[in-house]
Amino acid sequence: MIVMTAFVLLVEMGKAPAWVVAIIVCRELAVTGLRLIIVENDGQVLAAAWPGKIKTFSQMIGIILLLLNNFLFAVWGVPLGTILLYICLFFTVYSGLDYFIKNRSVFADSFNQ
Repeated sequence: MIVMTAFVLLVEMGKAPAWVVAIIVCRELAVTGLRLIIVENDGQVLAAAWPGKIKTFSQMIGIILLLLNNFLFAVWGVPLGTILLYICLFFTVYSGLDYFIKNRSVFADSFNQ
């Protein structure tokens, strides 16, 4: 919830595009729902995979840099916080697809009952 709140704040401040934040928030909610379904059906916890860990790292550092107005942090004239935001977006989509593809059997089992 804190991360989602920070992203909404960044949109309000004009530091992050709303469409990027919408994708990130939707993925977070979807994966949380998937985790709940897996725990309910199998009693197993869906462990975080490397793409999700990279997403989380880029989220945290990107949020901090964007809130600090990328103070002293730029690569080739592009603010590092913005770069990290788009890295986060890539890994958000990639890890979300990875979680759902690897756990598609959960949905097949639900439809067969």
